[in-house]
Amino acid sequence: MSAGIAIETEMILDSRSALARQNRILRPKWLVVTVAVLLSGLGLLYLADQLFHPDRFPFSNIEVRGDLQFVKGDQVLEAVNASLAGNYFSASLPRLESAVEQLSWVSSATLRRQWPSTLVVDVKEMQPVARWGGDQWLQFAGGDPVIVPPIHGIVQDAGLPRLDGNDREAPLVWKTFQQWSEKLSSNGLVVNEISLHSRGLWTLKVSRSVLGLNSAHAPASIAGGTGNPAVEIVVDQDNAEVKLDRLIAALHQKLMSRFPEMKKIDLRYANGFAVSFRELSPLSGEPGIASARGTQTGASE
Repeated sequence: MSAGIAIETEMILDSRSALARQNRILRPKWLVVTVAVLLSGLGLLYLADQLFHPDRFPFSNIEVRGDLQFVKGDQVLEAVNASLAGNYFSASLPRLESAVEQLSWVSSATLRRQWPSTLVVDVKEMQPVARWGGDQWLQFAGGDPVIVPPIHGIVQDAGLPRLDGNDREAPLVWKTFQQWSEKLSSNGLVVNEISLHSRGLWTLKVSRSVLGLNSAHAPASIAGGTGNPAVEIVVDQDNAEVKLDRLIAALHQKLMSRFPEMKKIDLRYANGFAVSFRELSPLSGEPGIASARGTQTGASE
């Protein structure tokens, strides 16, 4: 029995010796791996510090791109520089885009990096749809029209209509302008201006469209005017659509040829409307026109 115990003891000791030798072999390998991981981590930290340090890899150039008419490039640069934090790698582009989009007349802004040190700013402008009041503008921003301030010396009318009213009623004025423009344009007329006054009174300035203009029926000798002058139309909110339809029907029947001679049409009557005519020069060759001023057309109230 003692011999067997001795053999077993020897085997155990040999196993322990082999395990100890194996541990002595593996310990340096784990140490090497650990040191390598630590060095790699330190290297990454150093690299990150170098890449994201504000004093390194700065933007040396900021390019503003876009077909800009209402927004000045200097305004965009000022907005970017005021919000720029970090460098080429660390600057927050969404934050800079938001800063640029706060500028008047900016619809959207997209920023991107261009190696090695350029920041490109692509700006898309808002597009005005109408003049508002004296010097403001209407433009769309994903819903109702928004009033935006003027930029003197840059913005031109560009043939846009002029709308006016209380600022809070801008969506109503724009909607009414669209509806009445569609109705009148199908009958050869263009709404150049529309205003909503405090007591619910609408005033329009209407002229004949270029496509529907018939020069044979347009006296060119109206005093102080042209062959296609604007006519003022006044209508209240009481059955305004019905009254406008009545006017269109009358124009089609017998009055369209005399539209250039008209100065003002008053639709504030229950069953008719009143027309005042312009003064014609003696060279017009249209006798009896001036005496027709103040005539009420249609049934009286």
